[in-house]
Amino acid sequence: MLPEQLMRDFFRTRQAAGWLPPGTDTDRLAKYLACQLRGMAVQARDGVSRRQLRALVALLMTLWPQLARLSAAAPIATPDARETCLGTPLEDGVNCFPYLC
Repeated sequence: MLPEQLMRDFFRTRQAAGWLPPGTDTDRLAKYLACQLRGMAVQARDGVSRRQLRALVALLMTLWPQLARLSAAAPIATPDARETCLGTPLEDGVNCFPYLC
């Protein structure tokens, strides 16, 4: 099972137990954290120190209260169709933000 799937299942279990608010978007939360973990893995591979990685974890934990309240009803930011994402023209109907990781 992929880390994102494991996290999603974990968050859904915790949500059912009342540890996360009922409206929390567990899919987006799992995707976001999986992206963060993959990014940290790349940084670790490239030689970033444990101290720096722990600082990233500390930052993520300060954001946790807001992340845990991420609502399924909250809109996903979508750029204007004329804008570009990371210097690449957007295809029709493509929201680039979920694919930044």
